[in-house]
Amino acid sequence: MAIELIDFNGMSKESIETVAKNARAKVEQQHNVESMVSGMEELYLSVINN
Repeated sequence: MAIELIDFNGMSKESIETVAKNARAKVEQQHNVESMVSGMEELYLSVINN
């Protein structure tokens, strides 16, 4: 992890902005309301049906 931090520290401002935008897009895709609700529904149904 230390190597990655050193690499990150040496990146240009533009590269850091690109990494940040990509990271935000990934988080928004993986943690949206629809997928969270769907996951909770699946969990509740599995509990009810077992």
